[in-house]
Amino acid sequence: MKKQILLKFSSFTLIILLILAGLTACGDGAGSKASVLDGSGAGTPGNPFIVGSAASLLKVGTNSGGWGMDACYKQTADIILGGLWVPIGTFANPFTGTYDGGNNTIAGLTVSRAANYNGFFSYVDGGTIKGLRLTNVAIITGSNNYAGAVAGMITGGAMISNCSATGTISASYEVGGIAGYCVNNSIVEHCSSGVTVTGTGDYIGGVVGVNYGIVKYCSSSGAVKGHTYTGGVVGYNVNPGLVQNCYATGSVTATGNYTGGVVGLNDNGTVEYSYASGAVSGASRAGGIVGHNADNGTVRNCAALCASVTASADNAGRVAGLNTATVNDCFAFQYMDLSSVDSIHPENGSPVDSGQYSGQAWWQSGPPAGPGFSFGPWKWDSARMLPVLK
Repeated sequence: MKKQILLKFSSFTLIILLILAGLTACGDGAGSKASVLDGSGAGTPGNPFIVGSAASLLKVGTNSGGWGMDACYKQTADIILGGLWVPIGTFANPFTGTYDGGNNTIAGLTVSRAANYNGFFSYVDGGTIKGLRLTNVAIITGSNNYAGAVAGMITGGAMISNCSATGTISASYEVGGIAGYCVNNSIVEHCSSGVTVTGTGDYIGGVVGVNYGIVKYCSSSGAVKGHTYTGGVVGYNVNPGLVQNCYATGSVTATGNYTGGVVGLNDNGTVEYSYASGAVSGASRAGGIVGHNADNGTVRNCAALCASVTASADNAGRVAGLNTATVNDCFAFQYMDLSSVDSIHPENGSPVDSGQYSGQAWWQSGPPAGPGFSFGPWKWDSARMLPVLK
């Protein structure tokens, strides 16, 4: 009996040692951490395909072994990519499944091709991407459109949630740090972009280029450069587009019109409980929050803390470069440097100084004393002396 117990104990010990060996030796190299379950699963919500290596990542959406566009995936390890990435999904065959990054990282995502719809995913229709960390992204597509670190296009109620990205993106039209285009009840939420975003054309945003959906609880810290419709968070926000509880700290620069610290053009959409602190510069209609608030658009409970807003042609404003709709309960740094050849609008925003906005109490105070931010989604950053998202 004693011998039998010892044999069972030895077998159990051997299994444990083999598992530990697998955890350290089954990676894909270059610093990746692979799971012993890498490549397993059934692609269902309860049993997703496990992505623990670059080799498995390359299978996503290929239909190899059932790894199709409509399957569920769970990333279980940090992955470092080498070479050029081919975005998952196409206009004709979009990604409709779920990709859960598990708060793991994909480093070195590089896209360079003469085609539209570029990012980790190309085209997402009704699918969900969540918990993904993209670092050192490099997406350079020249004159092509629809580019974002996570996805070029999201539609059909798709969702990008709890994702982040750093790196650089350079394309033409519809370019964002997280997604290029968000439409048809789609949502981008709880995302942060440290991407330097450059568009040679129009509709350029720090988080989303064009928004017909919802962008909430998002931030951008990278510089944003475009031609027309350029914003720190969203380039073009159009009905029923909602930008809520967002902020941008990077500079926003455009060679054309409609340039805003948060949104370039708010066209019958809503921008609320958001702020910007980076310098804003464009040709016509440049504002600390929105370049132009138009067609029954609403901007409310926002703060423009930009040191400067410059319109080289006309219409510079502390909150809106030009407002032809509704601006309520907004505030602006009283010593902001407004510069324009013609039509300066310092009046749209109650003045606030740094002594006020560097304290949490001011942000929580409701109008007319303050913007009335809720410190449910927000928290106080004592180092920056500004609110940040949780």
